[in-house]
Amino acid sequence: MRVAGRGPAVGWIHGYTMSSRVFEPIWPLLPGFRHVGIDLPGHGDSPRWPAGATLAAIAQDVARVLARENVRTVVAVSMGTMVAFELVIRGLHPLDELIVVAPALVGMPPGAGTAETYRLLSMMRRMGLPPDQLGRAWLSAPTGIFAGLRQQPAELAAMATVVARHSWAELDSGGPAAFYREPQSASDLPGSAARLLLVTGGQDMPEFRDLAASLASALPAAAVADLPGAGHLPLFEKPVATVAAIAAFLTANTRARR
Repeated sequence: MRVAGRGPAVGWIHGYTMSSRVFEPIWPLLPGFRHVGIDLPGHGDSPRWPAGATLAAIAQDVARVLARENVRTVVAVSMGTMVAFELVIRGLHPLDELIVVAPALVGMPPGAGTAETYRLLSMMRRMGLPPDQLGRAWLSAPTGIFAGLRQQPAELAAMATVVARHSWAELDSGGPAAFYREPQSASDLPGSAARLLLVTGGQDMPEFRDLAASLASALPAAAVADLPGAGHLPLFEKPVATVAAIAAFLTANTRARR
């Protein structure tokens, strides 16, 4: 876990193979807040991914951190949005705002090349190849996750530094899909009191854009920020524009509560 800044607390949940380190360059763009970066199991400074771990159990661990740090606003990215949605679906921790960047739900259609990529990574792991080689394979995979960053060498290099530290130990017990056991549905979300912002990239993969559209339809009160020209990771591809959308959303909600 990483903490920076002063003010109301905002929790940050990263995507697969990342860690809270990816948010450190983002936080100065959103001053006036106490930023709490959470490392999911098997990522960053957190312990190894527990065998048999479920998404619900991981969300419960995250909820305990949010409660301890008095976090009522969460920003989540890609796989991290599954964890954030689980918090809401199960009512594990009260939130005032939930900001999901490249929203994903368990059970959504897999993207092109996803299964082949995980098979390749698992094979490389069994061969005993070092983590940095798996990281390079992951960053260059045809899944489209990092396609936008590959057009921006400096941003890709920064992400590669974080991914290179990933241990890949979760591949020994089935990979991230091992805890994707109970599908999530947009119909499970309307009961939440949290105000929701959906952040999407105009050039993101079709399955993610389709899901974001479905969520917007199921949750008409949700705000939407679509970043033209961004891919799957607008927070890192277009950080200034993405943070501006987040800041406007938080400011509007602060005024609404007064």
